[in-house]
Amino acid sequence: MPKLPEVVRGAITDYRIVHRKHKTRAGRIKIYGKGGAIIEINPDMSYDLQIATLVHELLHACDEETGGGLKEREVDRISVAWVALYRRNGWKLPGQ
Repeated sequence: MPKLPEVVRGAITDYRIVHRKHKTRAGRIKIYGKGGAIIEINPDMSYDLQIATLVHELLHACDEETGGGLKEREVDRISVAWVALYRRNGWKLPGQ
């Protein structure tokens, strides 16, 4: 399975990517003030689901860095479309 990046650099914050098992969630983001944040991804999922979750959480991060306002359903729709856009155009996803 391809590996996810260890760090993603946002406009303001660097997001450390860690694998952490969750019983009820695919992933989540934890922000620890300026410059410190962790995105947790469940390692028990397939690579495709890990990528979709990473994109979803990064979209939350972008939204937060630019003032917020997106609803969860909007983040879901945009993240699914973003992953499809990459795949349909043959662009490399993280770890490929």
